[in-house]
Amino acid sequence: QFRAMVHQQRVCTSIQCWWRRAMATSHLMALRVQRNAARTIQRAFRGSKANDRTKVSAAILIQSQWRAFWTLVQYKIAIFDIIAGQSCARRYLALKSFRDHLYAIIRIQAFARGFLARLELARRKRWFLVNKSAVAIQSALRRYDCKKKFC
Repeated sequence: QFRAMVHQQRVCTSIQCWWRRAMATSHLMALRVQRNAARTIQRAFRGSKANDRTKVSAAILIQSQWRAFWTLVQYKIAIFDIIAGQSCARRYLALKSFRDHLYAIIRIQAFARGFLARLELARRKRWFLVNKSAVAIQSALRRYDCKKKFC
């Protein structure tokens, strides 16, 4: 029980560590993407100073591309979170099923042991009664022999 609990705690700790690392990595990637997006926007803006229409259309295009990319990233993060939640739920259900089966097994074993103990008790009672009867018969026979010899 203790080893299983320690193992389970280690597994949970490693999952939490992995999850935090993944979240930090995704956050770092998002910051890099934002920095690169800002640079791209700045480059596009500086490169299109000659024509105001070009500036506006370039900014719109960049923003559109950025929004599409960021929406895709958010979608992938949401899918990852859903999969992680489903994994936790499946683990919980598997452990619950295991505990239920273990409880059933223990109850069956307890009933079997109780049944065998009652059988053994009945056998010992019968043996005691038979043995007690034999002792009573032997005692009566010895008493009869003694009376016969000395009387």
